[in-house]
Amino acid sequence: MTAVNNTRVEAVLDAAVALLDAEGESALGWNRVAQALGVKPPSLYNHFTNIAELRKAVALRAWALFVAEADRGIARSRGPEGALRAIANSYRSLARERPGLFSVMSSTSIPLTDAGFSVIGARALALFDPPLEALGVPSARRVHAVRALRAAIHGFVHLEAAGQFAMDESVDRSFTVLIDVLVQGLRGPERR
Repeated sequence: MTAVNNTRVEAVLDAAVALLDAEGESALGWNRVAQALGVKPPSLYNHFTNIAELRKAVALRAWALFVAEADRGIARSRGPEGALRAIANSYRSLARERPGLFSVMSSTSIPLTDAGFSVIGARALALFDPPLEALGVPSARRVHAVRALRAAIHGFVHLEAAGQFAMDESVDRSFTVLIDVLVQGLRGPERR
C-alpha cells in the first residue's frame, strides 16, 4: 500500500469513526461514509472491498484505542487488582464515551489469526497476563479467566448502556463491586 493510498484509507476511517461518534452505529453505511467524504459511493471501493471490510477496519481502530487506554491505565495502577481495574475501566470508558465505535468493536468478529488483528489482539490479551499471573491464575486457566472477565465486564457495560440499572444505588459503585468479586474469584484458594 502506498503512502498516498494509506492516507486515503485513514481519511475514510476517520470519516467513518466521526460518523459513529456523532450519529451512532446506524450511520456506518457505505453511502453515508461516501457522503461525509464528499465522494461518490463507488470510490470507496478503491480502499475497501465492501462494508464488512470497512467495519473490520473501524473495529481494529477501536481495539487499538482500547489497548492504548488500558496500557496508560495499567501504567498508573498498583498491583494486579489495579491493573485489572484499569483494563475494565478502559473498556467501560470506550463504551460510555464512544458508544457507536464500541458497538462496532464488540459486534465485529475478527479471528485472532486475521493479519490485521493478530498484533492488536495479542496486545489486548497480553494486558491480562501480568495481573492474572500475580493473582496466581495458572497458565492453563488464563484463557478462561480472560473470557470470564470480558463476559462479565461486557455484560455490565451492555446493561448500563441499555439503561437497565434503574435502582438508586450508584452504578459506579456496582461496577467496583463487580471487579472486586471477579478479582476475588480469580485468586487461588490459598490467597483468598
